[in-house]
Amino acid sequence: MQGYPIQLAKVQRPPLRAATLRRERLIRWLDEHAGRRVIFVSAEAGYGKTTLLADWARHARVRVLWFRIDEDDGNWVAFAHYLVAAGRELDPAFAPRTAELLRAQPGEVSHETVAAAFVAELPSLASAGRVLFVLDDFHLVDRVPEIQELMKLVIARAPSGMSFVLAGRRTPSVPVSRLRAMGEVAELRNEDLRFQIGETAELFRNTYGKHLEADVIEDVNRRT
Repeated sequence: MQGYPIQLAKVQRPPLRAATLRRERLIRWLDEHAGRRVIFVSAEAGYGKTTLLADWARHARVRVLWFRIDEDDGNWVAFAHYLVAAGRELDPAFAPRTAELLRAQPGEVSHETVAAAFVAELPSLASAGRVLFVLDDFHLVDRVPEIQELMKLVIARAPSGMSFVLAGRRTPSVPVSRLRAMGEVAELRNEDLRFQIGETAELFRNTYGKHLEADVIEDVNRRT
């Protein structure tokens, strides 16, 4: 984007190794819940959140936008730039008004104004079919007040053909009580992402090329 150094890798689906285990149980869950307005994927580091979402996105029946958040995105201006950049991976002409506002000098435009403009331009992304927007490592910015307010507005007013996945190490603080009451929120947590015995056996058999006895698999699951 003009005047802002976008790192393209942050708005593209992460590459996966050929040996990545496809977790069919969770892939089916995501397929079933992709129509909800919000999906929370919340678990500690190492539970495979990013890998699962990237694998699902490869074959998803919806178009998937991606924003991998890092420590540099902890201010609302940077965050908004990347929201626009992610949308432009699908439509290079997306959000001209929002981009124009973001080119203003600091202090000349508020985050409320930018958020309203962004929401008004979102329908262009969903006009050709359902879109799911993944915001990975959302915990890194979850407690920034301006970003909380921006995401509250975006989630509440996004077009009906758009859903959001907020993935991170804790449940986001974005208020969704109304959507939850309407059945529009789905959640994956530690206990859902934890490997079941059959998945551990499949991992060793298909990825590591080792067949383990059932009692060994049970021991591995218990220890890990």
